[in-house]
Amino acid sequence: MTQSIKSKSQTWSSEWTLRVGANLAALREQAGVSGQQLADLTEAHGDEISRSTIANLESGRKSSVSVAEIALLAAALGVSPMRLLFDPTGSEVETLPGLTTSQAEAADWFAGLKQLPIDSSDASTEPEFSGPLPLYRRHTELSEKIRSFTTTHGETAPVPDDEHADSATLYLRLLVSQLESVRNEMKVSEYKAPELPADLRIPIWIWRGHA
Repeated sequence: MTQSIKSKSQTWSSEWTLRVGANLAALREQAGVSGQQLADLTEAHGDEISRSTIANLESGRKSSVSVAEIALLAAALGVSPMRLLFDPTGSEVETLPGLTTSQAEAADWFAGLKQLPIDSSDASTEPEFSGPLPLYRRHTELSEKIRSFTTTHGETAPVPDDEHADSATLYLRLLVSQLESVRNEMKVSEYKAPELPADLRIPIWIWRGHA
């Protein structure tokens, strides 16, 4: 019985490595680079993964792949490490032993966006899925929108209330309010709110000081 469980686990584990190899080969071909060129690109990113290692991974001869290798190969190809793990348009995969999902669902779980669709006769036994990643992602998105807006429109003149504000000022106020809400939610959840970018120019009269 122990041997059977071990063999099943090894098969499931090897499927992850095979999938990374297949995705790597497809992405490398799409990029139009050879195995040696990809090896050179990894070296340019700080630590070479040899051409033979790349070939063994793509052919399925490599029995495992490390997180560091995935990160380095993804950087060299200019893609997200998630793209080496999953192809959202590909067939279903065994995400956990005995649990088959779409690759898009698996990627969302890996990114901290959603819980895996685990069937259970007693849903109350499943932990509530939550985490800081969506909040930090939203914080980054809002910060970038504010930076882009202030870069394009420059400083906005103070106005006493929304009734006297133009559409641009109202939009900036909305963005800042949303950013404040995200940062407050982080505090309530006891997550550390990131430092605001030094080049994020939020007028003092708009920023209410809840950061």
